[in-house]
Amino acid sequence: MRVRVLLVEDDASNRVTLAALLEDERFGVDEADSLAEARALIAAGKTWDCVLLDLQLGDGRGTELVPCLRASAPGARIVLMSGAAPGRAPPGIDVVISKPAAFDRVLAALRHPSATR
Repeated sequence: MRVRVLLVEDDASNRVTLAALLEDERFGVDEADSLAEARALIAAGKTWDCVLLDLQLGDGRGTELVPCLRASAPGARIVLMSGAAPGRAPPGIDVVISKPAAFDRVLAALRHPSATR
């Protein structure tokens, strides 16, 4: 069974590249370019095994999604990606990785929630 990932990233080139790399690794990827689009996917009843969440989005902070993600998919790994990563993982976040991150670090964060920056 494929691991399902929600990728929430507002930079189109980053999102498209990361989605393609994840699909090459046999992940199933749903993409959202904003908080609003991610909320619509969640409201539609979609669930994921992992979430890659950009901190700074055009319409808010990615961490605003954490409560509804935890409600809809409580066991999902949530990986926060940020160029200005906080020193500690905010509540509800499993892993924080700094951007730009090498793809192997992204994979490690998805596969091993204890992996950190």
